[in-house]
Amino acid sequence: VNRAVGKTSGLRLNLMAEDVNAVGRDEVKKSGYAVAAAYGIGIGTPTRLYGFAQVSKGDNVPDGGIPSVGYPGFYNATPTIQAAPRVDPENYYGSVRDYEDTESSQFTVKFEHDFESGVYMTNTTRLSRTSLDRVLTGVSTGNAGIFATNLTDRSTWTVNRSRQHVVKDNDALINATNFTASATTGAFTHDLSYGLEFSTEKVAVYGVNAVTLLDDQRANLYRPNPNVDLPVNGLNGTRTFVKLNVGSAYLFDTIHFGEKWLFNAGVRVDSYGITTKTLTNGQIEGDGTLTSYKAGLVYKPVETASLYVAYANSKTPPGTVNLGASTTTVGGSDVATNINNPNVDPTETRNLEAGVKWDVLSGRVSLTAAYYSTEHLNEFVENPFNTGFGENFGKRAVKGFDLGVVGKITDKWNLTAGIQTMDTKVEEGQGTTTSATGAVTRWSPELAATVWTTYEVSPKLTLGGGARYTGEQVRANTPGVDLATQNVPFIPEYWVVDAYGSYKLTDKVSVQLNVYNLLDEDYIATLNNGGSRLIPGAPRSATVTLNYQF
Repeated sequence: VNRAVGKTSGLRLNLMAEDVNAVGRDEVKKSGYAVAAAYGIGIGTPTRLYGFAQVSKGDNVPDGGIPSVGYPGFYNATPTIQAAPRVDPENYYGSVRDYEDTESSQFTVKFEHDFESGVYMTNTTRLSRTSLDRVLTGVSTGNAGIFATNLTDRSTWTVNRSRQHVVKDNDALINATNFTASATTGAFTHDLSYGLEFSTEKVAVYGVNAVTLLDDQRANLYRPNPNVDLPVNGLNGTRTFVKLNVGSAYLFDTIHFGEKWLFNAGVRVDSYGITTKTLTNGQIEGDGTLTSYKAGLVYKPVETASLYVAYANSKTPPGTVNLGASTTTVGGSDVATNINNPNVDPTETRNLEAGVKWDVLSGRVSLTAAYYSTEHLNEFVENPFNTGFGENFGKRAVKGFDLGVVGKITDKWNLTAGIQTMDTKVEEGQGTTTSATGAVTRWSPELAATVWTTYEVSPKLTLGGGARYTGEQVRANTPGVDLATQNVPFIPEYWVVDAYGSYKLTDKVSVQLNVYNLLDEDYIATLNNGGSRLIPGAPRSATVTLNYQF
């Protein structure tokens, strides 16, 4: 709902509610609501003030997945179980006491001012709070996960279940002030962006009791009972409180010289402090200052084409990945053995990209091509020569090409397509039992592609469709390990085809049909790190939407 309150003010209100069952999955669903409002004053004047508020609540039934029995790569030391067929992909192995409650609230105030000198200033303050309380049932299908006391009767086979309970709150306060300005010095024109940011984030994680399920609380492998009542891991009174404060300053400059060249460069300095408190281990503190930078060069040989090269880095300090510092050591040593130890060096990511953008067909279509190389340095990994001790020596690299096309081939024909290659390698690192050097990175397909197109058959009817391809994604990535004995070591490649149609009933009303997975492709959407459980891709489904424009 949009409404003009006055000549220089306005109000916008958005409402949303959903209660949707997951396609192809029994019991799993998403339900909840969200309310968002925005109000602005001074619109159209040099000084403007906006207020935004958003509140949402979710009451979901989470998906713990299904056993990976029978899927490509499934492994069990018992030949009869190894040869067992898949379970019904709609099976639900959870409990009636599984739930996921989420709450989120966000309040933002944004102030804008246009100075007569041409400087544009914005100041944004945002206060947010999110909370999560989730109980999820997982299944285990390794050698010790499936119980078949009678191998000849699959109806008696059972599978281990685990209870996972997460309770945490997150509060954040952020204030950012940014200035943009333009200046000319001789033959160079500068577009400047500079400013300051301050933030504080607080996280509270509540400890839960471990729950060991009894033998009779295992799930029947092929006919699980979705109405079973399993115990919930209750709160045990322990808590971990984390506070992260960050102050930042940055300056970016885009320099134009001549009609064909553009150079941009920038630097950012972040000063941080992180504090972790627990009721048993007291308080751990860490702080530091990080400097990151970026630079890029653009050349336009003709008006419709651009060649570019860019280089940038970023750093991640210890204790901020999982928002919690730790001083865990081995054998009483003072050597850090945890990536979140405040004495560990920051990890660094470096990214190089070079490419071209070319507008064709009178600017209606953009063609892009790029080469990228990303290196992650100083990873904290276990020392291969001293088991149990960690050091900052890990390094991994990702390289590849990215090709794309987007635009209107004709006035009626729209096309969006892209293809990306990904060559990943651990150049220095350590696995669980042996060196990881030479391994590929988990969940990184060597090739991924997507295409989507629509065609306006008539002023009222539009038809379209597309396809998504994802290459094989490796799970077990330690060199030298026999994949034949690894449980589902990879997600096989897959194609998914979708279709679309829209028909205008009136100038304001239209009906839309979306068909997902048109060919009913059987594929794995997600696989857990151990290969024991997965979530199958959604089968063929369709939605009909009625659109009304106010």
